[in-house]
Amino acid sequence: DGYVIDSVTANSEMLTEENGVYTINNITEDKTVTITTRPAVYPVTLETNGGTINSGNITEYTYGASEILPTDIIREDYVFKGWYVNAGFRYDPITEIPVGTMGDVTYYAKWERAPYDVSFDINYEGGTPITETKSVVVGNAYGELPTAARTGYTFNGWYNGSPKYDFTTPVTGNITLKAMWTADTIAKSNKKNTSTNGSAGNAAANGKDDTPATAGPVDARYFLCLAVLLAGIAFLVYSRSSKLTYVSKNSKRK
Repeated sequence: DGYVIDSVTANSEMLTEENGVYTINNITEDKTVTITTRPAVYPVTLETNGGTINSGNITEYTYGASEILPTDIIREDYVFKGWYVNAGFRYDPITEIPVGTMGDVTYYAKWERAPYDVSFDINYEGGTPITETKSVVVGNAYGELPTAARTGYTFNGWYNGSPKYDFTTPVTGNITLKAMWTADTIAKSNKKNTSTNGSAGNAAANGKDDTPATAGPVDARYFLCLAVLLAGIAFLVYSRSSKLTYVSKNSKRK
């Protein structure tokens, strides 16, 4: 086994074969029959299970010789884990057809879903980078995302373009999520005060509000009090003037 007849001769006369049978006709003397054999060639079937062999594909092997199985095989979103002798992927994977193998053979490619990296960009200068990077198997979701903080700003979440990234979204490739921020109102006011005073953070440090005062609505009672005051002053002036006039007339009579 493992070999096939290559040729048969009888006293150097080549015999012809028909359906695997060699016939010697007209035997009138002793004949020496010589049979020459060669290693058999068997077919190889490679079940790629959705993958594509780019190079190194084999379709047959020769008995007694080692044949290397292809490794340049790809499948989108998957990692190649080797060739197996059975569809259930039992036993260890093999990299070549072992010497001594005989007969038709079939090998099965095993795949595992590829992991992709999810990383984070804090998205402002001077911020402490988030070094957390997580590998997520393609088709799975990241899960709960980390939080970020920035003085004077509200963290709006992580974005991968628009809209806001949903942590339940299946991962389909390597991505970097960017933090988005909204400046707090207090932070804006302090920034304005800092610019006016020429010193960053003075307003916050001193507990003062340097925002210029603006006039509010005038109370009507203010005008009433002012009117009474002016009327009183006018009365006093009038009374004093009348008294002086009276004294002057009496002086002339004397």
